[in-house]
Amino acid sequence: MRARPMIALLTDFGMSDPYVGSMKGVISAIAPGTPIVDLSHEVLPQNITQGGYFLWSCYKYFPAGTIFVCIVDPGVGTGRRVLCVEGAGYRFLGPDNGLMQLVVDSLARSSIFTVENRRYFRKEISPTFHGRDIFAPVAAHLSRGVPAASLGSRTKSFAPGERLVQISERRKRLYQGSILHIDRFGNLISNFLAKGRLPSNLLLHLGRRAIHQTFRTYGEAREKTPFLVAGSSGLIEISIRNGNAARSLHARIGQAITLKT
Repeated sequence: MRARPMIALLTDFGMSDPYVGSMKGVISAIAPGTPIVDLSHEVLPQNITQGGYFLWSCYKYFPAGTIFVCIVDPGVGTGRRVLCVEGAGYRFLGPDNGLMQLVVDSLARSSIFTVENRRYFRKEISPTFHGRDIFAPVAAHLSRGVPAASLGSRTKSFAPGERLVQISERRKRLYQGSILHIDRFGNLISNFLAKGRLPSNLLLHLGRRAIHQTFRTYGEAREKTPFLVAGSSGLIEISIRNGNAARSLHARIGQAITLKT
């Protein structure tokens, strides 16, 4: 028998409550043997920007066919739609709140469907837990072979979200951006996308702080001094060697930054 596609879960639920376990139970009851992977459950509560970054930065490393269940959903139970995005051999389930903007932007071609066919939901639907009663059963049915087109009607519109800013060093320009994520080391991950080694003529402003030093690795920088580095996802990071840039610079996710080339 052909192996079922993997289901990857991304939520802001944390692991101290039974929410994630409930979703896994629903998936396993409908599609026994389906592999379930935890992408992360430590997205900050209701932080759509950070959740979108987590998804975008990781999905391409999963095997083709993976179904991503993406739940950072402060509008749960309201009139917001549930969407299924299909592209590059992957399927993404998420609320229509901008969470999947970065993924959609990264796909050369995609199809988007509204998830409205109640045949694939649980019979009883809590207005506060669509993760268990809608997202999990729909993902399980997709893993069993239900096509995305069976979930609902095709749509081209969706709520906008955070987008990446492509940096060009060929001309002088001022770019407006923001902080997408702060990792556990205190590195500030921006939405500035840069290819290859960073040029030496960059000037980034975060509040009143100006940061201009650039390095290829963390170990090349001096300690206690903020610097810029191209991170593993291709985005410009603000870092402090053996320190915590977020604490030192009093930074937060969503904070506005500017970059001058």
